[in-house]
Amino acid sequence: MKKIFSRLLLLTLAIVISLSAVGCTLFENIGNIGTGGKIPGYEQTLPDSAQMSEKVQFGTQEETEREYSKVKAVNKVARSVVGILYPYTDSTGAVQYGGGSGVIVDISTINESTEQANETENEFYIITCAHVLDFTGSFSVYLPDRNGRNFSDKDYDESFVFDGVMGSEIYTNNAVTLVGADKEADIAVLKLDITGNLGGVTADDVTECKIAPEDYSLTLGEDVFAIGNPSGVLPMTVSNGIVSYLDRRVFIGSSYMTLVQIDVQINHGNSGGALFNYYGELVGITNGGSEVYDGINYAIPFKNVYSENDMGFVNIAKQLIATKTATNYGYVSGRWNMGIVTSNGKHPETNENCFMITEVVAGTNAAKSGLLKDDIITGVLYTIGTEQHNVAITSNAEFLLVFAEIKEEYTLGESFVLKIERNGSNGYEEQTITFNITEQFIFCNTGN
Repeated sequence: MKKIFSRLLLLTLAIVISLSAVGCTLFENIGNIGTGGKIPGYEQTLPDSAQMSEKVQFGTQEETEREYSKVKAVNKVARSVVGILYPYTDSTGAVQYGGGSGVIVDISTINESTEQANETENEFYIITCAHVLDFTGSFSVYLPDRNGRNFSDKDYDESFVFDGVMGSEIYTNNAVTLVGADKEADIAVLKLDITGNLGGVTADDVTECKIAPEDYSLTLGEDVFAIGNPSGVLPMTVSNGIVSYLDRRVFIGSSYMTLVQIDVQINHGNSGGALFNYYGELVGITNGGSEVYDGINYAIPFKNVYSENDMGFVNIAKQLIATKTATNYGYVSGRWNMGIVTSNGKHPETNENCFMITEVVAGTNAAKSGLLKDDIITGVLYTIGTEQHNVAITSNAEFLLVFAEIKEEYTLGESFVLKIERNGSNGYEEQTITFNITEQFIFCNTGN
């Protein structure tokens, strides 16, 4: 199984700090720029996805429907959690499966200005983690069947398997299609359409879960349980625990996230699964945990309690759903990325450790700022508040920490400075590059 459980510290030899080569360019590079300010003449041209999402409502339980019972809650929502699997070939040539989990959520009303307004009784929304869909090619969504059996049972009803394709195109002719993905919040939304299913699956066979009411807040020590697909072959696995901490600031992958910390057991394959309270209401999407310490795991909460910016999955999913069109995936306003592929290596001249750009994605911020393949990044100059930072860079790990801090503080229309070494006629020479944050990408491809 592919490891889909995010590490708290990423030490891989190569990273992709970009969306994809086919991302949609929505901002142009306007004018010249100084080192560390707004770009003259810069204007945001995309509509605010947060405003567009105002009419998107998730279903919540009525007060009269709420009953606090762990056993009843588990039985009510267990069939709303699905397995997401895709095939890949390992180093020996054998076919293996990677993937994770997802949860079918109740959508009550949809923004009438988008194509989502035509939702029928046969269409359902699945929330998962963006990193679960970080591949290109075919995949399948496995629903528990009418008897609650799952795909690890040999007598499983194959009518409850629905197929889709991940890639750079907008795929519309599959049972499962991508609505949108936001890597920064690690949230993605799929749409399941069971219309025309030859196995006779009807809307009554699909279980949607309710999301906790807006006025509900998780509390420290509260009992919660998770349902997911640990190991990729054990769907509908239930694990129980408590809320260990609210709004924990955690560095996962290449960015900081504000997550709810739980002691619920979360394993490889649980990513994208559901965290419920004892009312059977969805309060989190499980997405990571410590691979060193037991009992330290995390979920993306339905809303942030103390954080200034609400990066809860409800806010993000609403924006993705509201901005999906026939020609583009949904997006979250204000997102930006670099557009480079990098690796740790040895300096060609000194043989010392260095951090080298191995690819610059065409049309991205990096390309428009003048970065080139084989440039060596040696430092970053940036300002936060009144404090100026001049950080030396020799590895991926060092750059990821700096980049995460910049992503938190810098926005579209601003800039920072990269110190690089570039190979020229006289060998490698030091230069500075002003990196302009002027591009926004709709997430056209959650793959490569």
